[in-house]
Amino acid sequence: LVSLKDKLFIIEDLYDIDSIFTKTLEIKPDVVILDYIWLTEIRKTPEEAKYTEYAKKVQQFVKRSWVSWIDLSNLPRDLQSAENIRISPQYYGSTFLRNNTDVGLHLYYNKELYERKEAVMSLAEPWSPATLAWKDKQFINMFISKNRLWTVWLEQTYKVDFSRGGMFLELSQRDKETLLS
Repeated sequence: LVSLKDKLFIIEDLYDIDSIFTKTLEIKPDVVILDYIWLTEIRKTPEEAKYTEYAKKVQQFVKRSWVSWIDLSNLPRDLQSAENIRISPQYYGSTFLRNNTDVGLHLYYNKELYERKEAVMSLAEPWSPATLAWKDKQFINMFISKNRLWTVWLEQTYKVDFSRGGMFLELSQRDKETLLS
C-alpha cells in the first residue's frame, strides 16, 4: 500500500486561474488535474473569450513551470455522441484550446453495450445470473482524437466494475461479441 500523504493534494476552493497557478508553484506537483475548466475564472476576460485565454495562460504557465497539466471537462450536449466525437472532435468553447493541447482523450458510453445492459436489467429477475453479470458494470469507449506524442484515432472499449472500486479492464472484441449475443 502506497501512502498518498504529501503526494496528493485536492484543492476545491480556488477558481481564479492566477490563484491556481500560485498554489501550483507553492506545492510544486508533477501533475495538475483541473476538473471542470468552465468553473475557472479569468479576471478581465469576457465569457466568449474565456477558453481561448485559459488555453494561452495554461500553455505559458506549463512552459515556465515544467508541470504537466490535465484538463477535465464535459462536452456540450450536441457534441457528446460517439459519432460526433469521431467525425469532428471539438472542445467546449475554443478551437485554440483544442489546437494547443498535446493529447485529446474522450470517454463515452459504449452505446451497444449500454443498450444491451438496459434491456437485460429490465427483463431479468433482480438476482438472476443474467442480471448479476451486468450489475455494477458499465462499458466505456476511450477515443484518442489528437496525439502529438504517439498514435491518433485509436478507440478501445473498457469494462468498468464498480463493485470492485471502479476497476477497469480492456474489453476484447470476442468478449464484446459474447456480451452482445
